[in-house]
Amino acid sequence: MAVRPEHFFTSTPFIRRTLIPALLLFAISIPLMMDQWSLGRALLVTGLSTTAVLYAGALAWPNRLRWAGRVVAGLVFLFYAIYAIDQWFFSKAPVTLVEPRSNASPRNALLGLLIIGLPALVYALRGRTTTPDSDVAGPSQGNDALR
Repeated sequence: MAVRPEHFFTSTPFIRRTLIPALLLFAISIPLMMDQWSLGRALLVTGLSTTAVLYAGALAWPNRLRWAGRVVAGLVFLFYAIYAIDQWFFSKAPVTLVEPRSNASPRNALLGLLIIGLPALVYALRGRTTTPDSDVAGPSQGNDALR
């Protein structure tokens, strides 16, 4: 079974109890770790903290804050788009076809935008990545956050 973006907003109680405190701790601690502030760093910290709080809210109350998951997906696309623009137009890294996946490079930024960013954008705009008639979840599968 393929992992689609909508799977990141359905969770088990164990995942919620584990991930929500970690997300909130991240959102609180990341601004405290900044030693020097600039406009770019302030925007980065604000974006990361906002994303973490919204994701925690989407996991805690999936029915009430369904829009928060879509905003998080939109922010994921935005972060990948900014990364790709930075790597392609402002980085001095050469464009190579074969390289380690861990390197920050124009090729890896483009792959990240295509593989992660575009499906996140589709989910942010439509609320799902498939058509309603192609749903693969059977009656035993579904949103276990409601149980």
